[in-house]
Amino acid sequence: MQRKWKVESEIENWIQKYDEEMMDKQEEYEEIDKVYQEEKKQLAELESRFKKLEVSERFTMFVVDEHNSTML
Repeated sequence: MQRKWKVESEIENWIQKYDEEMMDKQEEYEEIDKVYQEEKKQLAELESRFKKLEVSERFTMFVVDEHNSTML
């Protein structure tokens, strides 16, 4: 009887330790995910700006080419 109680107590301790570790891991995950989501948002903004600059640069090169062609 005492051995059974000891085993049950040990199992309960393992479960409690597992639950605590999983809560810690969940908190860690949420912190990392928060940073990731913010960086993902910043990346999207930077990509959008880069595309605008790229289009603007191509347009400028086109206009300069057209201008140079008409001067010949």
